[in-house]
Amino acid sequence: MNKKRERLIAFIIAVVLTFVASSYRNENNNERVRFILATKQTKDNIITVDLAKQSVFKYYIQPNVFSFYGRGKAIGNTENLLVKFSGIDTYASQGSKKTVWTELAANENLKIDGKGRIIVNWEAKVPWLSTRRYNVAGAKCELFQDNKVVSVTKFNIINSNYRQQ
Repeated sequence: MNKKRERLIAFIIAVVLTFVASSYRNENNNERVRFILATKQTKDNIITVDLAKQSVFKYYIQPNVFSFYGRGKAIGNTENLLVKFSGIDTYASQGSKKTVWTELAANENLKIDGKGRIIVNWEAKVPWLSTRRYNVAGAKCELFQDNKVVSVTKFNIINSNYRQQ
C-alpha cells in the first residue's frame, strides 16, 4: 500500500510541475514580440503589443523593456538589404540564441543564414512612466533594398490596464 501511495504522490507532483512549467512558458511568451520580416510587401502589417499581457513579475518590475524578433525568408535578390527600427530606443542585432548577438549598425547590410533566413532581434526600451497609460508608444520596422522601402511593419504598444483616452 505504501508503494502505491508513493507512486500516486510522485504522479501528482509531476502533473503539478508540468502545469507550472507550461504556465511559465506561456507567460514568458507574452514578453516577446515575434513578427515576419517580409521581403516583399503584400499588405499593411500592423501589430499591437499589449504590456498588460506580460507576466505579473515582468509587468511590475520591468514593463518598459521588451524584445522584438523579426524573422523572414530571403526571397529573390537579397543584396543590399537594410533594416531600420524607429519610434523607440532599441538595440539591434542579428543572430539566434545559439550565436553571439553583435550590434547591427544602421547602415549595415543584413546577413542571410545558411538556410536562407533573415534573423533580426531588437531589445526595446520605452520610458517607464509611459507604460502607465493606454497608448505607450508607436514604432516602425522598415526593410530597405537598394535604398527603397520593401516592407513596413508598424507596432502599436499599449497597456490595456489603463483606459483609452
